[in-house]
Amino acid sequence: MRSRELAKRKWADGLITEIEALTGSSQFTYVTAVTRLCGDASLWEKNGHFKQNLRGNPIKILTLQEMLGDLYSKTKTAVASSEVGRMLQVVKASGWKP
Repeated sequence: MRSRELAKRKWADGLITEIEALTGSSQFTYVTAVTRLCGDASLWEKNGHFKQNLRGNPIKILTLQEMLGDLYSKTKTAVASSEVGRMLQVVKASGWKP
């Protein structure tokens, strides 16, 4: 995982400036979506250096399993066939089990 925006103050400042320009707020949650989590997400989410660079804004590691669980609970209709193959490849790569 590349994390310039977390590790380098200059990059974090640029990110915060851009978010504020686009949204009018410097408060946000920095979310990184991962296909498969290896290790402990809290090492990223609670890293003091990262949080300092992001001026205290929270960090969230979002796994494909979490996304699929949320989508699964909300899905009531059939998925369009055009993206089913690619979606299944990503699901398989994540190691997700229903």
